Amino acid sequence: MNNKAAFQYALQTLKPLMGEDEANAIVKYLFFEQYDLSKTVLLTHEMAPFVQVDHLNETLERLTNNEPLQYILGYAYFNGLKINVNTSVLIPRPETEELIALAKTRIVNTNQTIADICTGSGCIAIAMRQWFPNNPILATDISESALATAKSSAALNFNQNTIQFHQHDLLTQTWPYETPAIVICNPPYINRTEGNAMAPHVMLHEPHIALFVDHPDPLLFYKSLIQTFLPGAFPNIFFEMNPNYVEALKHYCELHQLNCEIHLDMQGKERFAIISK
Repeated sequence: MNNKAAFQYALQTLKPLMGEDEANAIVKYLFFEQYDLSKTVLLTHEMAPFVQVDHLNETLERLTNNEPLQYILGYAYFNGLKINVNTSVLIPRPETEELIALAKTRIVNTNQTIADICTGSGCIAIAMRQWFPNNPILATDISESALATAKSSAALNFNQNTIQFHQHDLLTQTWPYETPAIVICNPPYINRTEGNAMAPHVMLHEPHIALFVDHPDPLLFYKSLIQTFLPGAFPNIFFEMNPNYVEALKHYCELHQLNCEIHLDMQGKERFAIISK
């Protein structure tokens, strides 16, 4: 099998599952990232032997079982950074890049401590470390395996680990660390009833603890975080959220005399909230 035949074989295998456009995008990404065969190389060396047929077959089998390519590769790119991923963490989303771009605009000096709560893969904390090399940054999560993954990505991107990682349960533990000036949080925000509408690759492989709120109140994590820092020093809190619960969050903030700015994502959905006194 030559390079051209291997590419077409992969494309034809995936098209029935995900459609031509998505299959084409995934196969291009796979061949470039896994086999170092860019579009240019494929064109100029299309008749060269493809020597990784067994690996390609294994990868295609995993893809047809709805396993995300990022988990197969073991990493994803986020804000130009390579982030390690596995089934203990969510795959970083483009919307979260928008969230941290929003937070960037409110950081005014190097004395401000930045906290990434529910850090997961650590992508938020690591991106903030890249932009703000002198600010203290801490990241917390309930999951030991998620923190281990986040630490490995921090070490991958920086000469030394300059982010404080801590295991912490936002829902049951008091906050034992210094009060940050900036909090960025992408908590679980999907109701279990919404799971039926989600893509199979998400439901089958991504960690449900990071996706779903197993509680009647879908704002559980948002309220817990706000209450953690009230009534004392209150940081600017940047949330990624479920558009279905924006009005409920605004009402909650009104009751507690807090400002609640809502910002749209690139799809025009109410996706981000900035909470402040």
